[in-house]
Amino acid sequence: MRKQWIWLAVMALLCLSAATRAPMTGLSPFKKPNIADIFKPVAGNGAVYETQRADQRGAPKQPLEMTVVGKESFEGKEAYWLDAGSDSLGYAKMLMTKDDFQPHRMIVQQPGQQAMELPFMPACTKR
Repeated sequence: MRKQWIWLAVMALLCLSAATRAPMTGLSPFKKPNIADIFKPVAGNGAVYETQRADQRGAPKQPLEMTVVGKESFEGKEAYWLDAGSDSLGYAKMLMTKDDFQPHRMIVQQPGQQAMELPFMPACTKR
């Protein structure tokens, strides 16, 4: 259980770190047109993937769900709630704007725990 919490916290921090540092440095792993041009979300669509750790021989496969769970407007832009995770690791929900594929809100929930929103620094996420 502790490893799962650490894993999700690290993932959330990496996403938050990338989102806040990218505009300041001019670097972004999701620069347009790389992903923004192929990101065609439809609320209610999703998929389940099987993941397996490559560094552990014989590690069990784990399901990973990714779903577009909703649509809303964020600062006048079209934005979508993306949900990703699994029952064993927990879930993360991010509000991403469609045109620039930038995160604006993130909510995480570990199994058996309350959901919590991670703060974003709006001044750093704007280009």
